[in-house]
Amino acid sequence: MGGGDLNMKKSWHPQTLHNIERVWKAERKAIAEKRKIAQLQKELREERFKEDTEDTAVSSGVKKKNNKLDWMYQGAAAGDEDKDEYLLGKPVDKRVVNEGENENKDDDFKLGSDIGRVDDGPLEVDLRDMELKVRMDPMFAIKQKQKEAIARLRATMRINTRAKEIIDADSKKKKKKSKKKSKHKHKHKKHRDSDE
Repeated sequence: MGGGDLNMKKSWHPQTLHNIERVWKAERKAIAEKRKIAQLQKELREERFKEDTEDTAVSSGVKKKNNKLDWMYQGAAAGDEDKDEYLLGKPVDKRVVNEGENENKDDDFKLGSDIGRVDDGPLEVDLRDMELKVRMDPMFAIKQKQKEAIARLRATMRINTRAKEIIDADSKKKKKKSKKKSKHKHKHKKHRDSDE
């Protein structure tokens, strides 16, 4: 009459299949993580060994130092001086100032330089540039089409109101004429009636 172990039916029991599977997955995950850490440590040791051998080769004079990527790791302070320091009132190295002047002198002799070109001025160029940007803007085109549609609608409304006024005026004239004719007929009828 026994139904077996009732604890096997509990979710917390370690011998249920679900819990055994969870433990197995956790163990597999831990083993994979240990392998990954071991691989990364191995790569790090190999990289350090390679750097050490290169440093010893450079220091002994067997190999020249390769500076192709060193500029990326030096940062702005190790490289050129900040060219905008003069804006903050700091003294500027003359080499930086002269460097900028030399670049301008060389630019004048390059093909396609602006020597002899009449400059319209920065304001006019900015206005033309802004006008071009506005004309090329798709939202501007949509707004233009809306304005044109509204203008056409207003024009048709004006035409319709003018036509309506003309029709109303015409109908008023016809009513007046018809009233005059009816009065005139009534006068004749009254006059005829009185004769009889």
